[in-house]
Amino acid sequence: MRPVRTIAAALLVASVAVAGCSTRDTSPPGDAAPAAAAPATPAPDQPTPDQPTRRPPMARPPSTAATSQPPRILQVATHPKLPEMNGRLLLPDRVEVEVLATGVDRARLVLTPTGTGAAYYSKVVAEATPAEDGLWLVWHPFDGAIGSLTIQVAGPGGSARHDIGDVYHE
Repeated sequence: MRPVRTIAAALLVASVAVAGCSTRDTSPPGDAAPAAAAPATPAPDQPTPDQPTRRPPMARPPSTAATSQPPRILQVATHPKLPEMNGRLLLPDRVEVEVLATGVDRARLVLTPTGTGAAYYSKVVAEATPAEDGLWLVWHPFDGAIGSLTIQVAGPGGSARHDIGDVYHE
């Protein structure tokens, strides 16, 4: 037990010594406060050769916070509005999906068939990149399409998804 105490005490003394060494002023000379025994200040029109000239602070790089934020889906609307029948949304022959989102590079409309283990057979049925008028995805469903319809958006900060619901097309 005695060797452990001796080692612990030595480590404590060493850490205190290192901490004491780091209390000295490490700021650049231009930012240092004037010393207590500083010589008399020269006249303002006379430069002092022994003091460094104060440089302006470095410009910070532009913030990447806006690009590193994950995308957010704010609103999704279908045109025409999808009617519901027997707990599923009935798809017309042409579906337009309008997506309002932030931080997005692309959007996908994904149809996942129903059934056990069917997620493997998910299919991207429409894809778009942002334009001036937002994200518009257009899909012409095939006969007998049945499954779950999802919006997936991706951007520099990650991805997000929004479930539209279970759909079918007659």
